[in-house]
Amino acid sequence: MQVDRNAIGLDMEASVFFKLCQHLGIRSLGVIKGVSDFGDGNKGRDPRVYESSLQRTAEALEQWVAHRQPNLPIKVNEGDQPGAQLALGYYNNFVKVVLDALCHSWHPAKYTNPDGAMIEAKDIKGLKIVMPEDNRANFFAEPRHIFTLTSDYGVRDVKVGGLAMIRNLHYKAGYLIDFPRTINSLVDNRDSSYQVECFFKSLAARPYLASGGAAGEAQANNVPWKEFMQWLSKEAEVEKRIAQEKAGRSLSDSAASGPKPGAEKVRTSGASVWEWFGT
Repeated sequence: MQVDRNAIGLDMEASVFFKLCQHLGIRSLGVIKGVSDFGDGNKGRDPRVYESSLQRTAEALEQWVAHRQPNLPIKVNEGDQPGAQLALGYYNNFVKVVLDALCHSWHPAKYTNPDGAMIEAKDIKGLKIVMPEDNRANFFAEPRHIFTLTSDYGVRDVKVGGLAMIRNLHYKAGYLIDFPRTINSLVDNRDSSYQVECFFKSLAARPYLASGGAAGEAQANNVPWKEFMQWLSKEAEVEKRIAQEKAGRSLSDSAASGPKPGAEKVRTSGASVWEWFGT
């Protein structure tokens, strides 16, 4: 056996594989192997190193296949992944229940605050399903920051459905909003971030997200966390501008109408305003 001293290392298993291929007359495409330890006393004790090794091996194999077979489509069936299975249950038991109720006018959305005002189905543009930041499975586990977020941006609590089919969501600027806390159950998976990715990939292929509506547009969408925060900030700016314009019109109308009986003209920061004292 000739040994190339410039080689980084030799692998016994790979050598046996090549010998077997040679003996059976089978053409070998090569061996790709990830090194996950140094063969010392700590062998196999760090799961992070093992997972990293598997990831690099998979990436190397994908790049090699893409190089040797550039026209070969690489499509992975992720339907049996825990994240994809979880998405199926979430869609059927939550998303479909909510949008069926609205699209078929079975039950309107209703605020959960004491006034219980109804939101007409025609005023609801769709459902935003918010994805966790960095695909972290435990991102929605602590509801406090979600509560703070909804309070700061005026996102209201609503419920859709009737009897046993009631579902609780949030509402803002014509959109129903949900933070799918069911993904918390994926946190114990070693590849939890990947499972969250599988969850939203599977969800995106479901009917209400893939298509729907009179114009063929999706009636629900997965929204990345960063995009969702940008949307909230934009809506806050719109609301602020509308409030300022409304206040300006109100002041102009008041000034144009002149003083009311029993009113006294006063000065504030150089601008004339009318202050009502009442009689």
